[in-house]
Amino acid sequence: MSRIAVVALAVAFFAVAVVAQAQQQPATAPNPNLTPRCGLKVVVVLDASQSIAQSKGTEDVRNAAKTFIGAFAGTGTKIAMFDFALQARVNVDVPYTEVTDGSVKLVFTPAANAYTPLTKNPDYYTNWDNALLQALYTSDSSTPRADAVVFITDGDPTALNNNHGKPTEVTVPGAATSSSANTLNYAITHANELKAEGTHIFAFGVGNGVTNAASQSRLKAISGNQEFKPGVPIGSVDWVVVQNFGDLSSTLADLATSLCASSVRVTKRVDEDGDGSYDDPAGGWTFTGNAAMSTGSYEWRQPAGSSTPGQRKVTVTNDNPTAMFEWDPQNATASASFTFSEGARLGYRFVDADCGDRSVTRDGDDFTVKLPAGQSASCVVRNARLREVTFCHATGDRDDPYDIRTTFLDAAGRASLAEHKTHDGPVFPAPDWGDIIPPYADDPVGLNWSGVGQVVWQNRCVIPPAVRLITPTVRCVEVLGSGDLRAHFGYTNPSGEALTLLAGSEWNAFSPDPTDRGQLERFLPTTTIDDVVQVRFPAGGQLTWTLGTHRVTASGSTRRCLGTLTIVKRLNPAGDGRFNLRIDGEVAGTGVLVGDNGTTGTIAVTATPAGTPHTIDETAGPGTRLDRYDTSTVCRDDAGVVGENPDGAELAVTVREGQDVICTITNTRRVERIVPVLECVRFNDSGPDVAVWGYDNPNDFPVDLSVGEDGRNVFVPAPADRGQMVTFAPGRQHNVLEVPFEGTLTWRLDTVATAGAGSQPCPTVLPEPSPTPTPLPPAPTPAPPAPPPTATDIAVTKVATPAVISVGERIRYTITVTNTSAVPAAEVTVFRVDERLATTSTLISLTPSQGYCDSIGCHFGTLAAGASATLVAVTEEASTRLVVNTIRASTTTAETDLANNTASAVVRVIGAVSASAADRCAAVVVAPSTVRAGRTAVVTARAFDAHGRRVGGLALRLRGAGVDAQRTTTIAGSARFAFTPRRGGVISLAPPGRIVRPGLPQQCGVVLGATASQRPSGVTG
Repeated sequence: MSRIAVVALAVAFFAVAVVAQAQQQPATAPNPNLTPRCGLKVVVVLDASQSIAQSKGTEDVRNAAKTFIGAFAGTGTKIAMFDFALQARVNVDVPYTEVTDGSVKLVFTPAANAYTPLTKNPDYYTNWDNALLQALYTSDSSTPRADAVVFITDGDPTALNNNHGKPTEVTVPGAATSSSANTLNYAITHANELKAEGTHIFAFGVGNGVTNAASQSRLKAISGNQEFKPGVPIGSVDWVVVQNFGDLSSTLADLATSLCASSVRVTKRVDEDGDGSYDDPAGGWTFTGNAAMSTGSYEWRQPAGSSTPGQRKVTVTNDNPTAMFEWDPQNATASASFTFSEGARLGYRFVDADCGDRSVTRDGDDFTVKLPAGQSASCVVRNARLREVTFCHATGDRDDPYDIRTTFLDAAGRASLAEHKTHDGPVFPAPDWGDIIPPYADDPVGLNWSGVGQVVWQNRCVIPPAVRLITPTVRCVEVLGSGDLRAHFGYTNPSGEALTLLAGSEWNAFSPDPTDRGQLERFLPTTTIDDVVQVRFPAGGQLTWTLGTHRVTASGSTRRCLGTLTIVKRLNPAGDGRFNLRIDGEVAGTGVLVGDNGTTGTIAVTATPAGTPHTIDETAGPGTRLDRYDTSTVCRDDAGVVGENPDGAELAVTVREGQDVICTITNTRRVERIVPVLECVRFNDSGPDVAVWGYDNPNDFPVDLSVGEDGRNVFVPAPADRGQMVTFAPGRQHNVLEVPFEGTLTWRLDTVATAGAGSQPCPTVLPEPSPTPTPLPPAPTPAPPAPPPTATDIAVTKVATPAVISVGERIRYTITVTNTSAVPAAEVTVFRVDERLATTSTLISLTPSQGYCDSIGCHFGTLAAGASATLVAVTEEASTRLVVNTIRASTTTAETDLANNTASAVVRVIGAVSASAADRCAAVVVAPSTVRAGRTAVVTARAFDAHGRRVGGLALRLRGAGVDAQRTTTIAGSARFAFTPRRGGVISLAPPGRIVRPGLPQQCGVVLGATASQRPSGVTG
C-alpha cells in the first residue's frame, strides 16, 4: 500500500525572547520534499501560550484551524490535532481522524472551540522541545509516518524538557522554564528526527513578535531556508511569517489548497442480496471522469499517469472501493464542473449518486457536480443486483427446440411475461433459480417442466454437452440372505459444471419401473463417485440405470461385492497345541487343527463398499485346552489396525469391498509359579553351613528364568547369583543345588524359601539329586567351518506422498528394495499386486534407479549384498476414493524370509468442495489480536478449513468498539482491515450474520480486544 502522507500542524506561539545562545547550535537537517496530493494524514498542534490572548488572537487561531481542516473534507485526508504551552495536549487532543463533513461537525469543530491559551505561571511558557517531541510521538503512533509538520508561532521558545535525550523523555518529559539556548537546540534535535523519518516541516510565525530577523532565524533552524512565496512549489516551502492574526485563516487555506487541489472522491457501494444494505463491492468497477474549468485549463494530479487534461479511468479494487480524481487549475479562482460515469455491469442496476451537500445533475449515464474554486466533493454511487428470471419457450423446431425469454421479478416475487398472463411467485428454489411455479398449465406450447426441461432451462435453453458426458457406473453386486441381489451404482461427471437431473425423468431413470428409486439428482463437476445409490433387484433379473445419454446394467454376472479375510495363528511358545480357525462360525479354508504359523489362507467374504461385518474366532483341537492360554486378536489392512480384542479370539471386523484384512490370533501359554524347596541344611561347626535346594515346576514344560529377572531367581543376602540354574525342568526336582552360607539364606523364585539355624538338618546320606548330572564327553574334534549361506533376503518399503490429494492431483510413490543378506540376490523384480479401482488412476511415469520396466513390472537385475535399488512411480487420480496400492518384490535366489517382500501405501483422494466459503471455513486467525482505541490499526485475517487449507472468497465482517467494516478473503485466504477503534471493548470478526462471543469456542470467527487509549504516564505534550 502506498505511503499516506501525514501533515502535523503545530501552532506554537512564542511568548518571551531567548537570551543570546551560549551553546553550540545543532545543524538543521534538509527538509524532505513533499509531493502534494489529497489523502494526507495531518496533525494540528496549536500553541496555547499566554501571548495569544494578549494579542487578542484566540478566536483567529480557532477559526484558522477550522478553515484549514475543513478544506480537506471529503478528500480522504486524516488529521490529528493537539495544543501545547509548557506541556502538550492541554485542552485539545484529537487522534488521527478522516476529515469528512460529519467529523468536521462532531470532532474537529468542538476541539477547535476548546482551544484556550493558558494564563497561569509557569503553564503559559512556550516549550518547542515538548511540542516537536509530541509531533514526533504522534507521527510514530501509526504507519506510515508523518510527511509534514506545519509549525506556526508568535514568539520564541522559553522552556525545554529537562531530561532531553534520555530514555524517559517521551514517558516523563519533565518540562521546565529556561533561558538556555537549548530551548531551541533541543527543538532542532526533534525537528531533525522528524525529517529523518521523511516528515516535511512547515514553520509559520504569526504576529509582530516574529517579524525580527532573530525570530525568523529560529523558524529556519527547525525547518529550512526557503520562504513561502508565490511561485515556489509547496513541497519545498520551509517557513513563512504572517504578521496579522486575521490573515492566518487565508494563509492556512492557501496551504491546504496547495497540498490538496480540487478533487472528487467517488466511492462504490452495492446491494448484493436485495436487503437494502449497501456494502463494499468486489473489485472491477470502473469510473471515468473529466473536469471543465470556468476559466483556463488544469493538470491532473490523480489518477497517476499523464497530467494532460482529458478523460481518466479508475478501476476500484477489493481493498479500496474508492476512485480519486484530483487536479490543479491554472487559475486558482476558477470554478470546476466535474463529470463522471461508471462502467456498466451486467446484472446490476443504478440506484443513485449522492455527493453530500453538492448537487448532482444526471444526463443518461453521466453525472455532473459543480465545485467552487479550490473545493472538493465526496460522492457515493450505489447499485443493486437485478433479480432476473428466465424461461424456455418451445419453438416447434426439431434442431432448435427452445428459445430463451427473460423477465424480472417485482418486490412481491411476481413475473410479468409479455405473451402470457401474469403468473404469481414464489421463485423456486429461491433465489438462484428462475422457475415460475406452477408451470403454464393453460398453455401447452409453453415450458417443458420435465426433468429434461429443467436441465435445458439451466443451460440457457440449450441442451447441455454435460448431459452427453455424464456416465453411470456399477461397482459391484452383493448377494442378500434371501437370494436377491443389491447393486451399488456410482457416476462419473467429467464436465466442469454441476448438473441437476430430476429422479424419474428420462435422463435419470431406472428400468424396470419404478424409474425413481431415490437416486441422486445433483451431480458434482469433474467428479467420480463409485457408490451413491444401492438398489435391490431379484436374482436372475437385471437393473439398468440411465443417466444422461448413457446407461449401465447390473445382473447376476456383475462382479460381486467382495473383500478378503485371512486368519493367522501364533503360539508362544510354539508348543504342540492345535486350533480350528473360524469365520462367521465356520472353520475357514485351511484353518483346521493348525499350530504355530498356521493359517486359513486368503478367504473371499461378502464386503459392500460401506463395509460388511464378519466374526472371527477359534475352537480347540483334540488335546488342547483354551483355558491354558492368554489369547489376543488383532486385525490389520494396508492402512493399519482395523480391530483388536486384547482378551480373546472372538472379534467382529468390518470388511469393505476390495479390502484385504489379515487377523492374527495369538495364544500365550500361561506359566504356573515355580516354588523353591529347601531340602535340608548341612551344619558345619568349623565353617559355613551348606543349604541343599530343590524346586517344584508344576508346568509340563521347561521354564526359563534368568537371574534377577523381575526380581526373581536371586539369593539374599548378596551375591544374588550363586550359580543357580536358569532353566527349570518340569515337575518336582530334588537336591539340585548346594549353597554355602552364614546366618540365613533366602532363595526367591515365584515364592521364597529361607535356610537358617532352625532348618531341617541333612541326613548323613542325601538322596540322589534329580536329574543325575551326566559327565561331559571329551571334546570332539573341531568340525570343519560351515559353508557360506546360500539363501538371500530382500526387503521392500513403499512411501506415498502426499497422503491426501484432490481429484486431478498426482501421487508420488517411492519404492525401495534392499538386499539385507550377505548373499547376492539375482533377477530382482518389483510388480504390482493389487490396486483397487485402477481404471480411474493414470500412470504418469516410472523411474527405476537401475534396470528397466515393462508390462510385468520393473527389473533391477542382481542386487549385491547390502545394496538397494529404488523405483519412483507417479500417478494421477480421477475419482474420490481410498487408494490402496500394494507391491511385491521377488528374486530367483532362494530367500530366508518372504514376509518382508510386500509393502503397501494408502492415499485418500477427496473431491471438489461444493460448500460455500462460510460453510467450509473452520477457523479465522488474526494478527495482531489486540489493538489500541483511538489509534489506526492494520489487522490481517486468514481463514482456514478443517484440513488447514486457506478459504478464499469468504466475506468477513469486523464489528465492535465503534468499528463496522467488511472485506472478502483473497484466493490465498487472507483479508486486511485498516481501522481506528473509537473506544475500548470487544471487536468480533466473522462472516456477516454469525455471532461471536468472547470466552466461547468459535467456528470461523475470532474476537479481538480494543484497549482503552492510554498515553504513558506524564506525557502531556
